[in-house]
Parts: sequence; structure tokens; C-alpha cells
Amino acid sequence: MKEDKNLKVTIIGFGNLAESLFYYLEQFIGPENYLSQINATTADVETIEKKRNKYGISIILENNVEALKLLQPDIIFFSPPPSVAPRIIQNELTKYFDFIRQHNLPLPDIYAFPPVPDAELYQTLLGKNVQVVTILPNDVREIGSKRLIGEGVTFCVFPSKWKQESYSRLRRFLSPFGEIYTFKTPEILPILSTRVLTTAFAQIVVKTTEIVKKKLEGTQIKVSHNNIAKTFQNLFLNFKDSKVELDTFESSFKLDNITKKSLESIIIAWYSGILEYTRKQNFPHEKADFIVSSMLDLILQLSANVPKEKLNDLLFISATKGGLLETCLNYIQINIFEHLQDILTVDTILEKEQVKSKIYNEVINACNIVLEHGKNLTK
Repeated sequence: MKEDKNLKVTIIGFGNLAESLFYYLEQFIGPENYLSQINATTADVETIEKKRNKYGISIILENNVEALKLLQPDIIFFSPPPSVAPRIIQNELTKYFDFIRQHNLPLPDIYAFPPVPDAELYQTLLGKNVQVVTILPNDVREIGSKRLIGEGVTFCVFPSKWKQESYSRLRRFLSPFGEIYTFKTPEILPILSTRVLTTAFAQIVVKTTEIVKKKLEGTQIKVSHNNIAKTFQNLFLNFKDSKVELDTFESSFKLDNITKKSLESIIIAWYSGILEYTRKQNFPHEKADFIVSSMLDLILQLSANVPKEKLNDLLFISATKGGLLETCLNYIQINIFEHLQDILTVDTILEKEQVKSKIYNEVINACNIVLEHGKNLTK
């Protein structure tokens, strides 16, 4: 097997997700080699020249088969939008794999990033001996100027057993993206819904900041999404472990007790709603708790440490139009924002059951709506 530095990779669909992962691919192959050993395709004629100039690699407009034949890659980095992925597999990847077999070339591994279609479809259309994995990498890979290495969780689906050396190579590529969890195909959309809901909590931070800032107008308290996120994070850490040693942040950002208790109820209801959804999906509690807690903590770290204008860029760069995250955010804006307003503007501390009825149940509903939208994308 080739050394990592000698690998050739073709990126099918050089969009937001592939761009967000390109740094890691460059490091995996090596800065001295990647220019000649990575090529890509895109359907976006408006940005192709900008991407060519930025990354320095060969980027071909739309012709996936041509790009594959030119490089004959060891790895196909498959990252088109889910809506067009099945068509590309059936109409273009099949042609390339026919070409490979006609010329007795080695079969490339496929690192597939769309959550749909099922990983099994690749093998049905391309051959049972093709090694394919669906990868859902950790969404938060950078906070401020700091790249996160080994934090968070990444989900993988393998439709069949891989050769050990190929699997080890995949693990090396994924090593920056935190703990790796393997799921079966029927589990991937349900667990992906939890990721979408934890990611979307950044929008709750932003909306909460707007409401609290207006509520505290005329006071000396300076409210920003950074200190609201940090407050959420401290309250969540304390809820998870009352013995955890928190930093001295709160000494410089003093919220009134009613607002603080409201924030505590919101973050606990959000976390508990997601966890209840995982229980109904029959995920093991300990595994689900670790995944949800890790993802939520990272989202809060991100929200607490980047400017507001960068939060959407960093957080939603991999979001696809009409995709799961967009569906979730729309649901939250319509069904949950008004509850935040109710919870955060009262003059008394609400009972946790009152907050639960407003937030917890809506979070479970949102998880299910994201799940159903994911299923619809596969049809």
C-alpha cells in the first residue's frame, strides 16, 4: 500500500464541506505533494476561478469522469449535495469503475460525505468489492484561530468489512476529528438529527442574547453572545457535574438570578430533549450521553469565543440548501423563538416543568422533523 504522502485524491463536489476539510486533506498528503496529487470537480461556474486561485489544484467544471480518469485516484472524496449524489453515483461513478475494471486498475476507496444515500447503494451500483464509508465529521473543527485536533465526535458507516491497512489509513485521516463512532445504516439519520440539534443551539445563543440585551437595557451589564454562551456552558458543566471547577468568568458578568435560572432551564431542557429522543430511538444511554454532551460543549465553546459575524461562517459553512440543518433552523425560528421570549422576559423564576413544556417537547419534535426530512431526501 502507498504511503500517505504518495496518495492521489479526487474530490467530487468541491463545495462548502470539501473546502472546510481541505486543510486536513492537504496535511494528510503533505504540503509538498498535494498540488499535483489532488484534483476536484465543481458544478459552480461562478466560484471555480476563485477556488483554483485559492487552493492551487486542478478543478474541473462538472465533468467528474474526466477528473477521475486524469488522476486515477487512490481515494475518491465524494462530497456533492445529497440531492444529486445518487445521480452522480449511477451515471458517472459507474462509468469510471467500468473503466477501472477494463484497464485492470486498483479500485479506489470512497470516502462519502453525504448522509444519504445509504452506503450500500455504492456497492450495489459499483460492486461489492468497493470499499466505501459514509463519514459525518465533527462539525466544529476550529475555534477562533485555533484548529481543534482530536476533539468532538465523528460518525462512520461501513456497509462491509475493510482491509486492515485501508481502515488504518482512514483512521489516520480522521484522527483530527475526535472520537470515531461506527453506526449501522439505519442508525445514521437518527443520530445525525442529534448533531443537527446541538449545532442549532448556536442560534439559541444568538436569539437569547437579543432578548436578554433588550431586557437589561439601562443596566451596567454588557451582554454579548460570547458571555451568554459562556454562561450557558458553565451552567451545563455544573449540571453535568456539580463538583466541576468553573473559571472566574461569572465574577465579571453578573446576571440577575431570574435570568440565570432561565438560562439554566433552557440548556438543560435542550440537552434533555435530545437525550430523550435518543432513548426513543433505542440508542444506548451512555453512548448517546457522551455524544450529545461532547457536541453541545463544543458548540458552546465556539459560540463563546468567536465574533458574531464569524459564528455563522464557521458553523454553517457545511450546511446544504434544503438540507437537515436548514430545516432545523426554520423549525426553531417558527416554533421555539417565541418560547424563548416567554421564558426570558418573565419577572419570576419559572418552574423547570414549565420550561420543559415549552422547550423540551419542541426539541424532541425538531429531532423527529429533521429525521423525517432526511428520510425524504433518500426517496
